[in-house]
Amino acid sequence: MSIEVSPIPSVALRRQTLDPLRPAPTARIGIALANLLFFGFVAAFFFASGAAGLIYQVAWVRILSLIFGVTVHAVSTVLAGFMAGLALGSFVAGRVAERVKNPLLVYGIVELGIGATGLLTPWAFRELRNGYPAINHWIEAFAPSGAAGGPVGELLPGFLRLLIAFGILLVPTSMMGATLPIMLKSSLIRGSSLGGSVSLLYAINTFGAIAGTIGAGFYLIANYGVQASVQTAAAINLAVGVVAVMASFVFSGTGADRETRTSGDTVAASGVRVAPGSRAVVWIAFLASGLCALGYEVVWTRLLSLFNEDNTTYGFTVMLAMVLAGIAAGSYVLSPLVGALGKRINWWLVFAALEWGIGALAVYSISALANLPSFVQRASTWPGLSFIATLQDGFIVLAAFVAIAPAMFLSGMTFPAAATLYAGDRPDGARRVGSLYAANVLGAIVGSLTSGFLLLPNLASQRSLTVLSTGSVLAGAAVLWAAPNRLVHPIVKVLLTLAGGAGFYFLTQTAPDLETHFNKARFPDKEVVWYREGLESSVAVVREPDGFITLYTNNRGQARDEPPLVAFHRLLGHLPMLVHPKPERALIVGIGGGTTSGAVALHPGAHVDSVELSDAVIEAVRLFGHVNYRFFDLPNVTLKQGDARNHLLTSGRKYHVISGDAIRPNDAGATALYSKE
Repeated sequence: MSIEVSPIPSVALRRQTLDPLRPAPTARIGIALANLLFFGFVAAFFFASGAAGLIYQVAWVRILSLIFGVTVHAVSTVLAGFMAGLALGSFVAGRVAERVKNPLLVYGIVELGIGATGLLTPWAFRELRNGYPAINHWIEAFAPSGAAGGPVGELLPGFLRLLIAFGILLVPTSMMGATLPIMLKSSLIRGSSLGGSVSLLYAINTFGAIAGTIGAGFYLIANYGVQASVQTAAAINLAVGVVAVMASFVFSGTGADRETRTSGDTVAASGVRVAPGSRAVVWIAFLASGLCALGYEVVWTRLLSLFNEDNTTYGFTVMLAMVLAGIAAGSYVLSPLVGALGKRINWWLVFAALEWGIGALAVYSISALANLPSFVQRASTWPGLSFIATLQDGFIVLAAFVAIAPAMFLSGMTFPAAATLYAGDRPDGARRVGSLYAANVLGAIVGSLTSGFLLLPNLASQRSLTVLSTGSVLAGAAVLWAAPNRLVHPIVKVLLTLAGGAGFYFLTQTAPDLETHFNKARFPDKEVVWYREGLESSVAVVREPDGFITLYTNNRGQARDEPPLVAFHRLLGHLPMLVHPKPERALIVGIGGGTTSGAVALHPGAHVDSVELSDAVIEAVRLFGHVNYRFFDLPNVTLKQGDARNHLLTSGRKYHVISGDAIRPNDAGATALYSKE
């Protein structure tokens, strides 16, 4: 009797030993360790890259502000040029990344390119500074007549500044934008859900950006200057590039690399299949999300300046770090959920809910900021909390945390949610994520320019926030209605839309008036004679209990009609005019209450150019006509709204006397006035 043995085990064994795609358990442990080490490199690279990117941004904006000026229009166009490069790089890299065999090697080369071109930017800026006066004269020749100084008159100059900034920063910023799609091609990243990978990479990169923001704002620029800051960022990129190139050869051919080549043609179980029409809605909604997010940031920056009584650059740095922290935290929190739950979550509802939540929290920020001053006043009377009333930069941290962090936390979740819907875990996921990221950055460009040129000048802060929050809610509604009916029933869509719309309408109608609350908290027992929220600052003229009036810009007193202060500011004008033997042309930097300009204008034969950054101050100065000799009506005075240093650079005019308001060197942007130029 013979015993017949089934051939199945031997066949299975034979298949296992011959199949190179099924490594032995020991080999799998080695691959897992290699993947873990590989991820450590990726995390370190992306953290350092994020830090370098924000150091560049802070330094470049600081350098270009010396050329273009520090007006909202000028800074908005510089940031738009920076982001345009990011969008272009992400879009192009997303299409190239799918053909990359060794993404870590390519990533290293890109980082080396960022560092090399970053080192060249100071030279490019110097050449631009030398040629910009001629360029500006050409710009002014073609600017719309009769609109100078207003948003319309700034459109052409702003567009040309955008082109210049984009041209100079094109290569380094495009390579910065290329890093995310390239790293998504890596095997470890592709081994998990793409949405989770985007979330984790985005969080790591943003945490690095926080470090770069704080490092540049508090230490590098203050101690070593902008040139050394750019060199530091370039050194980080070069170091990351060298290590990445070396690591690419170490990990080449490992299990991680094989996994990329063998799993590229499949769609992971967590992938979400999306119809082309619905996918287009996701792309457009994420573009709108970027538009609203940057719009919020511009408006919030404007509002938070009211809480920064010392008007220092450190307050803005802390605020920006808080915004980035909220985004990083949101992205980090969502990362494990994407990987663990996959398509068990209805990502259509998640994305729609996030956009609705952002819109609602943006409206909530109005109430939070309006009530914060009175809350702090009450809290300072509580036992052990008296120190709250003395907070300076800490006050702006508190305001940013209460009003901005919640919305930014949800904003950090939108990228991975949108990536899960738009790309799933498809083989061309890197290309799709690159396109999606480019859409968001393009939206951010539009949001930055729209807020600076249209919303703030015409609607002021509160109504601008309401318009932007409406955009977020509409983006969420579009995503909801684009969801397949098998995932979200039409009746559910109708009910959610009605409920969400009603709730949002209630929030907007019950939001307090910011102007009333701010003025009541800032000026208790005082009469607000005049108030206007200008493009550059909020300006109030207040009658004090002693009967004198004070000009406040962004919650800080700038001028007062009290006799000793009037005499002091008149001396700022009279003394240099008396010292100079024949002062025919004089420039006044910042008019304040106009007392200095008025004093200079009294000198026979003198023509005075008074340049003031804030359009609202130019209006308010008329209330000080009794102490400034109504200089604004004198024929020998030219009153101009703009950046005074930029005026000196671009006008080509020479002055016998340059004087101005008593501007503190630690005021934001004031250091440029205390220089050789």
